[in-house]
Amino acid sequence: PVLLMHGFLENSEVWICRNRHESLAFMLVEAGYDVWLGNVRGNKYGFKHVTMNPSKSEFWDFSMDEMARFDLPAIISYIIQATNTTKVHYIGFSQGSAIGFAAFSTNVELSSQIAIFIALAPSTRVHGLKLKLINTLIKTDPNLIYWIFGKGIMMRWVIFWRLVLPKAMFVRALDYSTYLLFGWNMSNIADHDKPMLYSHLYSYGSVKTMVHWFQIMAACRFQMYDDQASHTGVSWSRLSTRKILKFSYRGHQPPHYPIHQISIPVALFVGGNDSLPDTKWLLGELANPVYVRIEPTYEHLDFQFAKCAPANVYPKIIDLVKTYS
Repeated sequence: PVLLMHGFLENSEVWICRNRHESLAFMLVEAGYDVWLGNVRGNKYGFKHVTMNPSKSEFWDFSMDEMARFDLPAIISYIIQATNTTKVHYIGFSQGSAIGFAAFSTNVELSSQIAIFIALAPSTRVHGLKLKLINTLIKTDPNLIYWIFGKGIMMRWVIFWRLVLPKAMFVRALDYSTYLLFGWNMSNIADHDKPMLYSHLYSYGSVKTMVHWFQIMAACRFQMYDDQASHTGVSWSRLSTRKILKFSYRGHQPPHYPIHQISIPVALFVGGNDSLPDTKWLLGELANPVYVRIEPTYEHLDFQFAKCAPANVYPKIIDLVKTYS
């Protein structure tokens, strides 16, 4: 079996929203594999709990740590039991790869159940944002995000604007936002596909997960969520911008994820124009990746949505799955 895991603020629809000849999930099925689509807690397909209500902040009290420690092991365990097999091929995009790096570096039993880990736009330690003011504020204290968005759902208003705005306007807004924040041009994605693809791009996620990412960015470490830092007592409502810029983020150092301990086969697919992941650092941490491919013109989302990905990238992914079957 093959498990596909989506990125941050996405759900499993991103793997199957293109036609069967352009979708990695369908291409794997056509190659004879049993394909499973993972979803993280809190998104469109993980919007439930046996005791907690999504309208309450306690429901959203999770970061990537819970996904790596509980969710991914539970998903893989279920697949192994359902298919009566011993190993799963894991393909993670962006945050889906980060969950894999976190889980496989700390859970030896789980990593023994992985045939190969294929990371698309592999994300562990990440660079800052292109917009310098926002980048400075967030690196000063990632908990500023809590002051802006609260402690519940991250950017719930995106769904409202996706429904209200004309599709062409929503596409332009998203293209502009990604350029403003990351410097991505989104030019490898076919313009006529964008309205359909972008309609599947956002799904619910927790503000705490976003704070976790900004803690990683501020600390320059692929680390666990720093709960101590979230209780440093900064009152953002009382701080001027000048004072914010003088404040230093000094949370107690939480444990890092020991990527160098990963012993399973790892393959990396990296975008040459992807400004977000610190790929050089990742390559220095991994013991011996079995395959590294750099697509010179690719940005972050291109491994899911680029018009040339089905011809240039997906066949090699399928070959790797075959090799380690």
